[in-house]
Amino acid sequence: MRVTVARSESQIRFTPIGSYAFEEVLEAVTDAILPPGTERRMLGILDVRQSEELREPQELRTLARRLAAPGVFSSFAVVAKRAVHYGLARMLSVFAQQEGLELVAFRSEDAALEWLGST
Repeated sequence: MRVTVARSESQIRFTPIGSYAFEEVLEAVTDAILPPGTERRMLGILDVRQSEELREPQELRTLARRLAAPGVFSSFAVVAKRAVHYGLARMLSVFAQQEGLELVAFRSEDAALEWLGST
């Protein structure tokens, strides 16, 4: 799998690297989600700075639905270096907000972590 997942006490970080299938991202998110009935809400980060992939709007909508699963993430940040990835992250944020998840795109990891720390 070319999508790494790192979990801490309060945060889950997804890092897709290089080229990968969209299903790998969905699988990583699904595997990382806490079991039903777990009360803990996590902070999430999707770091696409090493990604070579560009996603279609429908894929982003599907990802937004998965990330917005009830009771999983309280806030979610996407870190993107390339302009095209930042634009796609902004599109993902619109879809996520429609699903009830606060998701914000950032160009730097420091800004993302600062925002997550204040939510």
